[in-house]
Amino acid sequence: MKEIILIKTGEIALKGLNKSSFEDVLVKNIKWRLHSLGPFKFRKAQSTIYCEPQSDDMDLDEACRRVSHVFGIAAFSRARVAAKDFEDICAQALDFLGEELEYADTFKVEAKRADKSFPMKSPEICRELGGRILEQYHHLKVDVEQPDVLVMDLVLLKLDGIEVLRRLRPDLVVERFASEAPPRFQAGPTWGLVRNEQLWSLLERRLEQRGTWQGRLYV
Repeated sequence: MKEIILIKTGEIALKGLNKSSFEDVLVKNIKWRLHSLGPFKFRKAQSTIYCEPQSDDMDLDEACRRVSHVFGIAAFSRARVAAKDFEDICAQALDFLGEELEYADTFKVEAKRADKSFPMKSPEICRELGGRILEQYHHLKVDVEQPDVLVMDLVLLKLDGIEVLRRLRPDLVVERFASEAPPRFQAGPTWGLVRNEQLWSLLERRLEQRGTWQGRLYV
């Protein structure tokens, strides 16, 4: 299964409207450190940068060593990608952390359920995953203060334009998705250069292709 690097941005998260500018600079510095190892894909969400190698033979040990020398990072860790299914989450956690759990005395499970459509709430994920770990590693004890191994489970939600619409109130009128700002005012990629009617036409086609509509998942 694919492994990635999770990078916490620390004090950058406290920035105001220019937060994204600081994050972009940090990503640029990380890319510069890693470019000779091969291609990586970067994504930003909830004060975390997701660094995903684009080849299976990437040297992640060396990548982590290089990331540790980038200024502005509060913390980072390697992680295993799992399907959005509790059984697969358990299987991947036990496989990925097996050696660490084998030689540890204590552990703690933390869960963050960003995708509220996932059937289990964060405390339930912690309880059930912790129980699975104890079933396999009988010598372990739970320590919520200073555990030898911290097991973190992030249930993430990927939101594109379609997923945003599916979660909006059905009667809510969306005026625009794009700003259509002049090029000289663009602080990031050319998002603002896409005309609003072009984007709406694309979204309408995608909605029809997926057989869904605005408000489909609204609760």
